[in-house]
Amino acid sequence: MADNVNIGSFDYLVTFQSPIVETDLRGSRVRRWQNEGDFFADVDESNADEGVDNNNYNSTTTATITTYLVPGIDNTWRVLVGNDIFNILSVNRVRNKPYLQITATKQDEVL
Repeated sequence: MADNVNIGSFDYLVTFQSPIVETDLRGSRVRRWQNEGDFFADVDESNADEGVDNNNYNSTTTATITTYLVPGIDNTWRVLVGNDIFNILSVNRVRNKPYLQITATKQDEVL
């Protein structure tokens, strides 16, 4: 984890969302997402795993997102970066500083 954070590199406006689980009329549990706020962040994307499965090309995009402290954030939340959805894997505070370093994976597109 980086100890030196350059806030000048916070050039993406990202939206953090937390899950809300409700029960619908049939008694099924339904998850919806609530916006918790927009924050400027540094987003570093990379392709982690690539391969072919059943003649389909698969790749996993991982992002390291460095941003200001977000109250209440944990690994049940997700991050919107532009039109992409990233599911949070881990949240770590940058040592004694008011910043977070978040690791997230890009959610597959649903066709």
